[in-house]
Amino acid sequence: MKPLPFLSNLYRHFPWVNQPKPEFGVAIGVNLGYSLANDQAKVEQIAALGVTWVRMVIAWDWIEPQRGAYDWAGFLGAVDAFNNSGLSVLLVTARTMNPVYNDPSYPDPPDLGGLHVPVTQTEINDYANFHALAAKMLGNRSVMYELCNESYWIGYTGTQYAALMKATAPPIRANYSGSNRKCTILGTGIVMDHMQFVQDCIDAGAFDYLDGCAVHPYGYGQPGSAFRPMSQLASDYATLRAMFAPRYPAMPIYATELGYSTSGDLNWDAFTPADQAKVLQQHLTIDRSAGIPLTIWYEYSDNAQAGATHEQGFGLVDSSYVPKPSYTALQRFLRPWQWPPWPPKRRSAGLKVPGA
Repeated sequence: MKPLPFLSNLYRHFPWVNQPKPEFGVAIGVNLGYSLANDQAKVEQIAALGVTWVRMVIAWDWIEPQRGAYDWAGFLGAVDAFNNSGLSVLLVTARTMNPVYNDPSYPDPPDLGGLHVPVTQTEINDYANFHALAAKMLGNRSVMYELCNESYWIGYTGTQYAALMKATAPPIRANYSGSNRKCTILGTGIVMDHMQFVQDCIDAGAFDYLDGCAVHPYGYGQPGSAFRPMSQLASDYATLRAMFAPRYPAMPIYATELGYSTSGDLNWDAFTPADQAKVLQQHLTIDRSAGIPLTIWYEYSDNAQAGATHEQGFGLVDSSYVPKPSYTALQRFLRPWQWPPWPPKRRSAGLKVPGA
């Protein structure tokens, strides 16, 4: 039994009910991959949270494994599956090249850790051309973009980032044909203790081509003494806005990746499942109060295959898709008036729920 339409949408009739705003209002999404879209039960489990967005990578090397040989089926099929369930898709581009387009004249310097980032003009053009083609292939699907995830970690400079934005953002816009929303392109994807990279990008003119600043506010309220207290989050958003004020006074800030793991050292960087649920609600409450138009929780499911133990426990559901307390906490945050609870206590193909 699905939620009764009236009861699950009370916020349309009573605006004081704490609900996500549609489209570019305060919405909370989840981070996931293509394969999840092939399982309708899991897509329904995601949509039942009340989220309006999912965040997904445009995997250039998967789509074009050989020069000029494209396989768009998995990528476009995933976007369709989420759109058909009422979920828009934030598409994040890689910070590295598709290996088949690496410019052999440019050897990777040691500080890039062996990763080949777009630096030469040939590579920048190839990077831009692919993402322009992707925008064309997406047609009128409901998407927006986050260009280059956390590229500063691998030595990219603000000047290099600005050059990539100048080359990539305009052709995406030229090929975009989404019928339900304007083309929206976000940039930087910084963890908040790397604000200098944003300043470098501002100074280099990168935000002449972008519609918002993407940040990844990890670490607030973590148990270890090296982490920032949750009370500092709002002031850090204010600091970032002050950086934009002289040149881009209306630049919005999007929280496109944040999360708290239930794996690792509970005295340092991990939480109990109950505490993960609690800190999730605290963080989202601050984001909503701070006027953050989109928050993406990282990530939807635990990943038992992740190399580092800490990386295995960020999910709202475990690796068997059984909801953790954070799933219920997020659902109640977004749909406090929903009845009956969703998903119901039943077993469906590929989906496990408590009590099934």
